[in-house]
Amino acid sequence: MYIDSFDIKKIDMKLGAAFSKCNYDNMSDELKALMENACNDVIKTASPKAVFEVFDIDSICEENEKVSFADTEFILTGKSICKHLKGSKKAVFMAATLGTDVDRLIKKETVSKLEYAVFLDGLAGALVEMVCDETEKIISDTYNPGSMTYRFGLGYGDLSIEYEEEFLRLIKAGSYLGLCVTESNLLIPCKSVACIIGLRY
Repeated sequence: MYIDSFDIKKIDMKLGAAFSKCNYDNMSDELKALMENACNDVIKTASPKAVFEVFDIDSICEENEKVSFADTEFILTGKSICKHLKGSKKAVFMAATLGTDVDRLIKKETVSKLEYAVFLDGLAGALVEMVCDETEKIISDTYNPGSMTYRFGLGYGDLSIEYEEEFLRLIKAGSYLGLCVTESNLLIPCKSVACIIGLRY
């Protein structure tokens, strides 16, 4: 499922609430203004999008540390992903991004306003996670699982990040989100997430 319509005002309110985690109340007026401007610029510049596909889990073999999925030859290996998906009937392959304009904004400000760029980078990171939160709600409403695991990113634990390219191809993240992987396995646009969620019934 492709999602390109998010309630930005709702997410904006959550992003504002994140200020408290940055010791906002104890900041100088100058820093507060800088952070608020950064928040506004990130919200204005971002083009949040997400895509996900749900796969039935064919088997989880903890002995061989492999997880296979129905209707695809894609296999993940590692103790951590086996543990993460244990007890799940389905797996959600999900990706989300804020788009390339946010990357350009951060890069531009890094040259002349490093402090401002740091705020932009942190807020953009928080924003893409909030986009993932909203996408999870859609997944939950659509598939109505008994419970969902947390988001497990490729490259976490002993799950190789080298699966990322094939993972993105399976969910057509390149076509829908313009998402790609560099030779060093970094996601482009940078403010993007690729993750796996288990659905338990």
